Amino acid sequence: MAFFEKINGLSDERKTNMKWLKWALGEASTRSLAHLLAKLVGVSAISLAQTFWVGGVIGAIQVAVGAIWLRCRRERFFSNWRETKGALLFGLVAFALGPISFATFFSGTALGIHFQTGDLGVRSVIVVLSIIPGAFIDWIFFGNRLNRRQWLGVAIGLLGAWAVVGRPSFAVAATLPIWVWLSGATALLVAVNQGITQWNKKINPLRKNFWGGLPALAGLPLIFLFVPLTREAWINHSMITLTWLALIDGLNVILMWAFNVWSYKDGVSSIAIKKLVALGGNLVINLLMGVVLFSEALTGDKVVGVALFLIAFWLMRKEAA
Repeated sequence: MAFFEKINGLSDERKTNMKWLKWALGEASTRSLAHLLAKLVGVSAISLAQTFWVGGVIGAIQVAVGAIWLRCRRERFFSNWRETKGALLFGLVAFALGPISFATFFSGTALGIHFQTGDLGVRSVIVVLSIIPGAFIDWIFFGNRLNRRQWLGVAIGLLGAWAVVGRPSFAVAATLPIWVWLSGATALLVAVNQGITQWNKKINPLRKNFWGGLPALAGLPLIFLFVPLTREAWINHSMITLTWLALIDGLNVILMWAFNVWSYKDGVSSIAIKKLVALGGNLVINLLMGVVLFSEALTGDKVVGVALFLIAFWLMRKEAA
């Protein structure tokens, strides 16, 4: 009898310690949906300025749902300055991420730059490499130092990124499409926001959505600088499609942000180990979506890049310390 009680006790403890895992997998699924919606926004937009509308609608949904939830639960909108500041900063970075993500899949000319639709699978590998700047943020701000094994993981991860974009030389790298560089910028900003989340992990997820959605909502009027207030500019197939996509994405972002907070609350302490699960699952789902939904090629370079990335994942585990 004591034996079975001991086993059950260990099982319960393990479940408690691994609770963060289900939230990380939930984040992976919602993040993949966000990437799919970003591609649909990019290919549906007829101008890059329309992405401010999408970002603003997403922010409005976050603020509205967050406000309704906090009001119904009779919780305060302002808890303390640390949480509010962290949520606003997270939202500001997310607001910058929106147009960059949409521009990755935009096809056309804007600001004198020619954009072409990015490859969902390749972009996913590049973005998942945010574990590398995330590891440095983890080290510098949270004291989780990298050992030699993890440094090797950093090097192999960079090698995987080089492989997945076609193993370009330095001269060719300068001529890579703009969406590749936008994907790299996305990876850096994602790492910054993961650091903010770890620093501000005690916040109520709905309070985070309320304050974090404000920067995007405040930026909504920017669209009126580029899109005229005419019936033709607003009542058309592109804007209607983008509005529907924004409504879906807004609800998805609420869940994604909540999963992101919960994964740090329930047992995981390192940015790198949490990102191994969340972004690794996101990578696999996005590669499959790219091949199945958009007929993207599953090349040898992609396979090698993903394999190298998984090796880097293993080397950068917290347990490797």
